[in-house]
Amino acid sequence: MAVETVHFGQWLKREIENLGVDQSEFCRNAGISYWTLRVWLGQARPNIRGHNVVRLARALGIEREDVERELLTATRGRRREENPAARPAGFSEHRRRKAG
Repeated sequence: MAVETVHFGQWLKREIENLGVDQSEFCRNAGISYWTLRVWLGQARPNIRGHNVVRLARALGIEREDVERELLTATRGRRREENPAARPAGFSEHRRRKAG
C-alpha cells in the first residue's frame, strides 16, 4: 500500500519552476496577484475554487482536472493512501474518543 504526502504549495512551486519562469511572470500569465500566489505556496491545502483553478491550469499548461486532483489529494500534515476513500490511521479511534 503506497502512501504519499502531498503539499499543494510545494507541488505548485515545482510546477512553476519547471516552466522556467519566475513567480512574478507566472502571476501575470495566470492573472492572479503575487500576494495570492505567495499565500497558496505557503499552504498545504489552500481553498482554491472556480476561476482560479482555471487560471492556474492555463498558466501551468495542464488540464483543470489535474489541478483539482492535486487539491483533492493535498494533505494537512497527514498521510493519504492511494484509495481516496481511505481514512488516515487512527481516524475512527479519534472520533470514538471525541463522541465518548
